[in-house]
Amino acid sequence: MTGMDLGHGYDQLAIAEHMLGNHDRAGELYERVASLAQEDGDDRSRATMLNNLGNLALEQGDHDKAQRYIAEGLTLAEFHGGTYKTIE
Repeated sequence: MTGMDLGHGYDQLAIAEHMLGNHDRAGELYERVASLAQEDGDDRSRATMLNNLGNLALEQGDHDKAQRYIAEGLTLAEFHGGTYKTIE
């Protein structure tokens, strides 16, 4: 089992927590998945988690943090010539 096998489970839990309004817990889980993705060299998943963290920061009114997360995720996606998905 790879880190990202676990990451997919954490990702689903993070989405549920986010949608339930448990932003702190969702943020912790998105961060965990982003870290696992980085360890595994999975930039697409990392970009997605950074985007989700950016969306979460926007919902919490932290525009500076949101901009940093989203810009980093976009940079990763563009570097690899792809796109990334969001929870929406």
